[in-house]
Amino acid sequence: MPEIVIQGIPIRFPFEPYDLQRDYMTKVIECLQSSSNGALESPTGTGKTLCLLCATLGWLEYKKASIQADYAAAAKQGYGPAPAGDVGAAAGGFTPAVGDAGAGWGAVGGNPRIIYSSRTHAQLSQAIGELKRTSYNYMKVSVLGSRDQLCIHPEVSKELNNNTKQHMCQLRVKSKTCYFYNQVEGKKDDPFLKTEVLDLEDLVKYGRRRTCCPYYLARDLRQEADIIFMPYNYLLDPRIRKAHGIELRGYVVILDEAHNIEKICEESASLQLRSTDIAMCIEEVTQVMQKLTENGGEMEAFAAANDPASEAPQDFSVEDLYILKTLFLQFEQAVDAIPVSTEGQSYPGSFMFDLLEKAEIVPSKKPVICDLLDKLVQYLTSSSSSPFQRKGAGLQKFSDLIKIVFSKDNFTLEHMNAIKKSYRVHVAVEDPRKRGGWGGGAGAKQGENNGGGTWG
Repeated sequence: MPEIVIQGIPIRFPFEPYDLQRDYMTKVIECLQSSSNGALESPTGTGKTLCLLCATLGWLEYKKASIQADYAAAAKQGYGPAPAGDVGAAAGGFTPAVGDAGAGWGAVGGNPRIIYSSRTHAQLSQAIGELKRTSYNYMKVSVLGSRDQLCIHPEVSKELNNNTKQHMCQLRVKSKTCYFYNQVEGKKDDPFLKTEVLDLEDLVKYGRRRTCCPYYLARDLRQEADIIFMPYNYLLDPRIRKAHGIELRGYVVILDEAHNIEKICEESASLQLRSTDIAMCIEEVTQVMQKLTENGGEMEAFAAANDPASEAPQDFSVEDLYILKTLFLQFEQAVDAIPVSTEGQSYPGSFMFDLLEKAEIVPSKKPVICDLLDKLVQYLTSSSSSPFQRKGAGLQKFSDLIKIVFSKDNFTLEHMNAIKKSYRVHVAVEDPRKRGGWGGGAGAKQGENNGGGTWG
């Protein structure tokens, strides 16, 4: 396999690179060596993905060898033994001198690591296929996907609503009643996983063959991976990033096919809420209130489908639900009072704060409200054995609304003013032909020109 040297970094390429490919890889190395951002473009069909992978992994290979050499030299000077394998912990307090170039890199664990993201999993599969063709296919690889793609539990995988699927999965994991999840710990050291480059389809096949959960297996493999593949909404959506525990500090982040980034950012910070969603919230809270009242105000022990060991603690009371229902009724009344023309009307971002405040929803109440909503969704998810029963879809959407509007845990006046400038609220009457029930409402959409994000 041909090897070229770019700025002192040896790069192995599957074939002799064209001048255009060499120039592209040179720019990638320049960005890595200077710890700087770069926006690179190349015509379709010029092998951008292969250039990105070879240049970045060649640089990573060189950087890891340099760090290891620094530790070995330090050990000879009496700082302590050079660590075996991963060079994460400093030997005897020694910090490796990796040189001025690239000195800013270094994820938790000492070695730089790479996040490679693209728009879709199909594009990621193509990138993983390209990686298999290179001599860097010995490196540790992980690919992250959703439960929709990776869950193999016979009950959970059938659920169509993604939020419901998430809660069903979490309940089984917490109670250790998912057989597939319970097998993950014993499979992490399988030599096959350490030597093979697997995409999502490969992970699912492995999970079915070895009866272990591909979703949690992928998350475990990520801990030691040199390069992690994921869709770029996993990076850009703070809720998804938090759910997966994705840390960006010290990572090399590659956004391939990045021309849709702006749209993804808007979508991750926007939400559409219909009046029917608010009505569903009221109905779901009422359903739980009735169950509690039937049991004398005590939370009944409940179990998820086929998981009788999964019991819920009494985390909320009838009084909590009365307060929450009143909040929803006040919010519904505030939404219904908004004057709406036939073509709809847009308002500044401050309108959303005013609207929520009419239902006594303010930043300081976010933790309490969201915590209660999450508990109710979990309760409805686990106690609804029939597909026709409510599973907390309305409550989940309202929780998402609050988390988007009050996006910071420490929500300051400065952050509120920034949101007022960056957001618009659009209120419209929904076309009866596009909805199954009654409508009306408002929507939040990021950006100056929002004709879309409606509730309604």
